[in-house]
Amino acid sequence: MVKRDQIMGLSGMTGMAGGDHVHFAMQLDGVQIDPKEWWDAHWIQDHVVRRVDLSGKYCRAS
Repeated sequence: MVKRDQIMGLSGMTGMAGGDHVHFAMQLDGVQIDPKEWWDAHWIQDHVVRRVDLSGKYCRAS
């Protein structure tokens, strides 16, 4: 169970990673599920999209 404001993971860059990132997975009663099915589109827009540069101008070319 995850509690409000609980730290779920730390981002980092190890091995052959091309940048700082974190891997994320969810299980419900021991069954792997797709977390996108639980995301609220309005919350994502308000709390992620507005705070992240999606233009790609800060992304390193591969």
